[in-house]
Amino acid sequence: MKLLCTTVFTLAITTASFADIFQYADCDENGTLLLTELDAELGVDLSGLYLGCADLVQANLSFANLTTADLSGANLLAANLSYVILLGADLSGATLMEVYLYVANLEGADLSNANLYFADLTYANLKGANLYNANLRNANLYNANLTNADLRNANLEDAELTGANLTGANLFGALQWQTATWTGATYNDATIFPEGMNPEKYGMIYDSGIVNGACCVTSGCAVMAEAMCTDLGGTWTEAGSCDDCVAPPETCDADLDGDGEVKVADLLLLIGAWGACP
Repeated sequence: MKLLCTTVFTLAITTASFADIFQYADCDENGTLLLTELDAELGVDLSGLYLGCADLVQANLSFANLTTADLSGANLLAANLSYVILLGADLSGATLMEVYLYVANLEGADLSNANLYFADLTYANLKGANLYNANLRNANLYNANLTNADLRNANLEDAELTGANLTGANLFGALQWQTATWTGATYNDATIFPEGMNPEKYGMIYDSGIVNGACCVTSGCAVMAEAMCTDLGGTWTEAGSCDDCVAPPETCDADLDGDGEVKVADLLLLIGAWGACP
């Protein structure tokens, strides 16, 4: 009898060691809740998989690859997704409350209607991400990259956006933006703000995106953008100094062929042009 109990106990431990990923509801209506026999563990490769309505509460998926995975409606409450790759992933309608997305790569991800209440997105890459109607209340987006992100109708109540990159982001219709922290966030002419918002009033920094450098031309040097220097036929160096420009060689009227020397070839050119001026 004692041996039987030990066997049963060992079996229970072995079964519990497998962390298959299941749905909390049969959202795909295929008659089973099993999504994959892959373990929900650190560094796992779940790229391209259907994980809709997945039950991943408090799962540790740090460094996992979830590129283009379908996590629509998934429950990731308090999950650890630090350094995870979610390029182009579908997280629409997902529960991401208190989730840890530190330095996560969410470029091009769909987070529309997702609940990111108290989520930590510090240094996260959200370039081109869809955050339409997302709940970002109390979310930490410190130094996050929100370039060209869609934040229309998002709830930004008490959100932390210090140092965030909002270049080209669309914040039209965002809610409770007045209570968010914007200090040091960067924006440009393509950024669309909520009606009535003055970015400078909230400590934001305008960034035209134009990098100036030294432009060396035959007539001298000036500090300007690369495109302008190219139009002038100059040589441009980012963050360079005009002291780096090499002075053009002195011209010589007798050097007719422009090779830097006065010789027979120049004399022949002169003789060839001898005669009355046209």
